[in-house]
Amino acid sequence: MIALTFLIISSIIGAGFATGAELIAFFGGVGLPPWVIAILVGVFLLINIYLIYILDSRGHKPSAFVFIPIYFVFFIAMTAGIAQIAGILTAGIALAISITIVIFGFDKLMWVNKWIMIFVLVTILVVTIPNISHIPQSEIRIGRAILSAIIYSGLNSCMLFPIFSKARKRFKPNQIKIAILASAIIISFFVLIIMSAIREGNAMPILALSNNFFVMVTIFLAIFTSQVISLFNINEATKKLKLPKTKLIIFSTIAFALSLFGFSQIIAFAYPTVGGFMVVYVIIAFGMTKHKQKKK
Repeated sequence: MIALTFLIISSIIGAGFATGAELIAFFGGVGLPPWVIAILVGVFLLINIYLIYILDSRGHKPSAFVFIPIYFVFFIAMTAGIAQIAGILTAGIALAISITIVIFGFDKLMWVNKWIMIFVLVTILVVTIPNISHIPQSEIRIGRAILSAIIYSGLNSCMLFPIFSKARKRFKPNQIKIAILASAIIISFFVLIIMSAIREGNAMPILALSNNFFVMVTIFLAIFTSQVISLFNINEATKKLKLPKTKLIIFSTIAFALSLFGFSQIIAFAYPTVGGFMVVYVIIAFGMTKHKQKKK
């Protein structure tokens, strides 16, 4: 159950969260105290993740033709992120390792991501806690903050359909529900800590707090976990399609080529679009499955 909790967290925490840039992009300038932002994120994230779990438990299978492009966009973005901070050669090596982990299966994915995520979270705490201070509030924009939290929850939960599909075969329903609650609480706590320590004006706020080797490794590993999960999801979503056995290598090669367009250019347009789409998708899908149950 602990491994599943960290797998859920690792599917949500990526490069943007580990650097603080994602939180500033979504919640910078909303004028709310960090604890309010943390509560908003935690509540909407919990609702969205739980709805996705319910959809999966009801047998809802998202269309591969809709979700493969979403997973692939994230896969390209993470590959671009690794290339940007660690170089093209390292990005190629990371891709090879990702393919290997996915080939070994879900259990290996949980094991690897658990230990990576523990390292990432501990490093974030070590860097941010000494820098916590009172942040003067600007004009309060509660409407924008709520909308940002809703879209943020959609963006960071779109990877969970394949994970829950596998988890239901290995864990009891109550164990999964506890893992969902624990992951939302932990992420909410880290939102509070990060938003209390970082300031706007830096491309990578956490890196600005401590530009050292361990922080760079943390950012790299946070990107890597998202890359592995993206590839895992692509592999799961394409299982029923008649694709060659070398599909992981093909997808990785295409992603590597497209990643050369740059990390920031990819996420500037893709992330908000995916976040908004997922919120609408989950609501509509939940309503449709509930309607089908009533008919039965």
